[in-house]
Formats: sequence, structure tokens, C-alpha cells
Amino acid sequence: MSIDEAARRSHVILAIDEEEPERYWNILGGLGSMIKVVKLGWMAILSMGASGVGELIRKNNDKYFIMDAKMADVNFINEKITRKLRGIGFNGVIIHGFMGPSNAPPPLLDIFVLISMSQGPTLYDKSPER
Repeated sequence: MSIDEAARRSHVILAIDEEEPERYWNILGGLGSMIKVVKLGWMAILSMGASGVGELIRKNNDKYFIMDAKMADVNFINEKITRKLRGIGFNGVIIHGFMGPSNAPPPLLDIFVLISMSQGPTLYDKSPER
């Protein structure tokens, strides 16, 4: 499923950051087809492991999964991370915008660029138009 198709079906992106693996299954099971886009962060991989996250994605194959990796490394490391995330089953990845286009990962996944954060003033907030 593409992000465009998922967004047409639902304008909500569900963000799950839980420590207990069963919470991911319960939340997605309870919401069923109401949610089409799911953002998982490092807590998912740290709680369930890569294989557990892969299974969650495979069993919910009607959804578009974004990894909130906030990637910000050099290009060859970003490429390795992106390949691993694609292997797990993710459709998209979030990267930091400050690293610039020369360090962006190859388009193996859809790329979402982080330009601001919700917790309060950050360096991003000085010039989000960039």
C-alpha cells in the first residue's frame, strides 16, 4: 500500500510507543480497519525485536507502517539502516532534515523529513522554512 492510498482511506496516523509487546497487538486489533497508517518508534523494536515488529507488520498488511527512526547518520550508514527497515517490512522512514540531501538514504522506503518537534522550542523552530 502506498502512503497516498493509505491517506485517502484515513487521515489519522496512529503513533504507538509502548513497552509491552502485547499492547501493540491489542491496539491494532482493537482499531481494526479504522487506522491505515501506523508510526512505530524505537520502543517497538526494543520491546519486540526486529522479528516481532516484522510479524506485527505482516499480520497487519492492510496498513502502511512508518519507522520513526529520526535517522541522522552518514549516507552509507543511513543506507544500511534503510535496507534493514525495508527487510522488516516498513513502508517509510522518518529522517532528520538537518543532515542534508547528501546524507539522505536511497529511496528504498518513502522518506519523511522531520522539520519540527511537538515537545517545544527546538533548533528546527528557528527556521522551519528551510
